[in-house]
Amino acid sequence: MEDGDLVEAKMVAINIYGESKQSSSGSGGLLPRKPDAPAAPTAKNNDHEIEFTWTEPFNGGSPILDYWVAIKDGNGNHYPVPEC
Repeated sequence: MEDGDLVEAKMVAINIYGESKQSSSGSGGLLPRKPDAPAAPTAKNNDHEIEFTWTEPFNGGSPILDYWVAIKDGNGNHYPVPEC
């Protein structure tokens, strides 16, 4: 199985006398995967700072823990996103 695959489950009950028949398939679920990319950020000037906002992307089935922001200043200097 790979990240993002749809999975379903069947159950078997077991006691000292043996095993039951298999149940029918339960409702499927997606295995967690990497999140989608956020939408392009919007910048807003607030005095001597800039506030960035964006729309949260689909989280891939697992809560997003953090965001990294890459900045390019007016002189063309880049401050890259750290590599994972």
